[in-house]
Amino acid sequence: MIIVFWKYAILTSAGFSGHRVKRRVLSGTAIPASESGVYPSAVGDDPDTWQRIAPPRIHYTDNNDYVFAFWSLRYSGPPLPLFLPISTGRQILMTTPSNVLAFVEATAWYTWDFGGGPGDNGIYVDAFDITAGDFVADDFVNVAPDDPQLTLTKVANEGLVDSDAQIVANNPITISATDLQSASFAYWFEIDSLTAAGSAAEGPPLVGVGAAARDIVAHHSDRLLAFAFYNEVPRTLRIPRYEIYDPWWYFKTHGGLTPGGPPDPFGPLWQGFSAAAAMANVARLVAPELREQALRLVLAQLGIEEAAIKRQIEAIHRS
Repeated sequence: MIIVFWKYAILTSAGFSGHRVKRRVLSGTAIPASESGVYPSAVGDDPDTWQRIAPPRIHYTDNNDYVFAFWSLRYSGPPLPLFLPISTGRQILMTTPSNVLAFVEATAWYTWDFGGGPGDNGIYVDAFDITAGDFVADDFVNVAPDDPQLTLTKVANEGLVDSDAQIVANNPITISATDLQSASFAYWFEIDSLTAAGSAAEGPPLVGVGAAARDIVAHHSDRLLAFAFYNEVPRTLRIPRYEIYDPWWYFKTHGGLTPGGPPDPFGPLWQGFSAAAAMANVARLVAPELREQALRLVLAQLGIEEAAIKRQIEAIHRS
């Protein structure tokens, strides 16, 4: 069974879309969702399969338009084949074996399409941690050439280089992604529909070039929105493994209360309550707008187990 908490997150244009999302969140600016839900949510939903196609564009309540950027998926449960934490395609399809309980928090990120009004062009950059499924607030780029005060490096780490005012014609700059203390650089991803060249002579900005594909080369009046994706750095200290870890130990041992072994008659009941406990734990971790729906799933699961217990009692009375 697969349980998915999904939402469409809107990187609102206030303060510029993609202008260091995590820093905006830490300063108290919430990232709104235009739509959210929990799957399965209706009778007839396939409990072992989830699929969804995110819309290419959302017209939000601030009267601006936002384009699809990418899906991020945080997963908990035993390993699933072909599970990818990032998808740049709008369609998601995930399946689980019927005897597996998996939880997924899926977010489709939408970014402002820059509108059609006047204003300077810019190079917008941000950093996203694939493992955490969230944006990163750390400084993550260096810019060259730069002045002694590192003006361009500082503004790039705030998420925006004004390519009209801060990049001189025929004198491009290079924005290089660095490794973080907790994560290593993986790759750049640009929103193609928002990329534009400042001039035909210099051509469009170049993304993912140079050593380890870390660089963006940007020209005067270019326009670009790009995300640097990061992977978690492997831990150098590990707990010794004396036996193969079984991700289903919680269910086999009734929450760690009994040794594993052949199932007893009440095993399914314990597994059901354990599943409810696991869902309650997930409810603490998901976004606030999804928490009520997650807790309703917990109540529904507990209701199923309550009915099963009543059937057990009736069977005892009949015997």
